[in-house]
Amino acid sequence: SSGINAEYGGICNFCSCSLIHSLTMPKCPTCAKEVYFAERVTALNKDWHRACLKCARCSKTLSLGSFSVHEDKPYCRVPCYKTLFGPVGYGTGGSSHIYE
Repeated sequence: SSGINAEYGGICNFCSCSLIHSLTMPKCPTCAKEVYFAERVTALNKDWHRACLKCARCSKTLSLGSFSVHEDKPYCRVPCYKTLFGPVGYGTGGSSHIYE
């Protein structure tokens, strides 16, 4: 269903307006639901719900500027990104977290 009721001259089925916004609303990459402007966070060239932008490892909710990216997935900088993809070895300020 497109969300547009052609029988009534293109009126939106969701909010009864005359705009065709339901055809162009971006889908959140996490939950696949429509992302409305007021709840949108744009990261990695995608529009997310604020609560859906989470670390790919620990699921911590992320905010803009507070995460790092690896292979097009967001990670919290500490501890996940640093532990999984950061430098290893003596003197690198290693983390106490161990992931398998």
